[in-house]
Amino acid sequence: MEEHGEMAGNNTFQELKLEDHVLPLFLTYHHAILIMAAYLIFVRYVGPFLMGGRKPLVLNSVVRAYNILQVLMNVYIIYSVCSSTGIAILDPWGRVCNVVSSAIEDKSLAKLRVLESLYYYYINKIIDLFDTVFFILRKKQSQITFLHVYHHVLMIGSTWISTIILRDEILVNFAALNSLVHVFMYSYYFLSSFGPAIQKYLWWKKYITSLQIGQFILALSMLLKLKFSDCECTSGVFYLWSFNICTLLILFADFYIKSYSNKRKVK
Repeated sequence: MEEHGEMAGNNTFQELKLEDHVLPLFLTYHHAILIMAAYLIFVRYVGPFLMGGRKPLVLNSVVRAYNILQVLMNVYIIYSVCSSTGIAILDPWGRVCNVVSSAIEDKSLAKLRVLESLYYYYINKIIDLFDTVFFILRKKQSQITFLHVYHHVLMIGSTWISTIILRDEILVNFAALNSLVHVFMYSYYFLSSFGPAIQKYLWWKKYITSLQIGQFILALSMLLKLKFSDCECTSGVFYLWSFNICTLLILFADFYIKSYSNKRKVK
């Protein structure tokens, strides 16, 4: 398989000028580093200091509104991608080499819409950080695990690199797949916020983690096919996302085993 040091060919969006169509603030690497640093400082120092000696804040209405916002935003990202690629996005395995180009025949406007979808997906990863903020304000420290923090920081850095620098078409598959998982996840969070009366019907809670693990396996499979088929691929895309997916797969699998398998053994 031929590899290219620079992203070229019909599996990238390098020729498009994203900065002419979106808020340029989020296009520079400075802000990504600043956001990740501020997040870690808040989680480690500022948040615990602010809430030290205080009662947990009651934020039920705020959190519900946030969950609804997340559902709507992720649905919009999926719609934005599908409206440009059509049914091609539903066949990521068969069109893994160039899912976008094969669907829109290199129409610049449509490709720009897809790239904008990746940009909105990145903005959504920034908004995801409020998951942790709400945990801290409600003093749910047990939820702020290494997996939780690592996942958020990893997605900020990796999604920025993928959207602004790499711009490979397979990233559209990843964004649509992850957004679909998040629709189910935040729908569950919204419903569970109404307490035991509703929670008893949410028997599918553990399948949320299974769905997350499933997306990692599918994404890794697509990466491997991209690498070892006659597709154009850069080392940057393959190694960055192989590392990301493998580490997240291990951490989520460990979480699943500890949370559900061990509970069955206790019973």
